[in-house]
Formats: sequence, structure tokens, C-alpha cells
Amino acid sequence: TKMAATRFRLKLDFDSKKPLIWTFCDLKKVKTIQELCLEIERKHKCKKIVSLELENALLPPEEPIGILENGDTLDSKAAPELWNLRSS
Repeated sequence: TKMAATRFRLKLDFDSKKPLIWTFCDLKKVKTIQELCLEIERKHKCKKIVSLELENALLPPEEPIGILENGDTLDSKAAPELWNLRSS
């Protein structure tokens, strides 16, 4: 039998004017959308994420991470002044 994946890749869209960013989601650590938000904030050194959307639909914070699939593109929704991304 095939082993279940323990992580998958997600594309993050912090700002439609900037390139998308790939990130890994560790399924051993991240169980909900809220935990994913916290992990993205930590990993990408950005301030608080207000919400994440998938295909123009809000992902509720308490939703299990299993709603996402490998390769999904997530849009972050936050006031532009909240972002402090390193430029690279």
C-alpha cells in the first residue's frame, strides 16, 4: 500500500503584483487552516494573515488542512500595510 503524504507544496499569492511563492506544508505539524496561517507567518516572516482563500472562496480557520491538495494556490487576504515580506 502507498504511504500517505506527510507534506505537500502550496503556492502562496501574497499580492497579485508580486510573483507566487512555493511553500511546503508539513502535515505532521499543521492540522487546520489557522495553524497553516501561523506557519506561513513564521516561515515567510510576514505579519498576521487575515484569511486565506482557495479558488475565490474563504477557508475557515477551523477547517481541517485536508481540504487542501498538493499544488493548490492560496490567496492571502490582509491589508497591504500588514505585509513585511523579504524581497528576493
